[in-house]
Amino acid sequence: MASDGIALPPDVTDVERLLFVLSRRGEMWKRMLLGDSKLNITINKQFAEKSSPVRGGVCSPADSGHP
Repeated sequence: MASDGIALPPDVTDVERLLFVLSRRGEMWKRMLLGDSKLNITINKQFAEKSSPVRGGVCSPADSGHP
């Protein structure tokens, strides 16, 4: 399975901001990340809330809880 990593802007401090930044990658991303109230988010294999803090500077699709 291929994956890509992206450097996160310094203002990404929580999951909600991360979802917003990722949603700007395209319309499909926007619909999947902002339009799905049943989206399950995990950080280090632990379920997380939108208010959960995000640390580090790189995000991969596996981190987002979405296949």
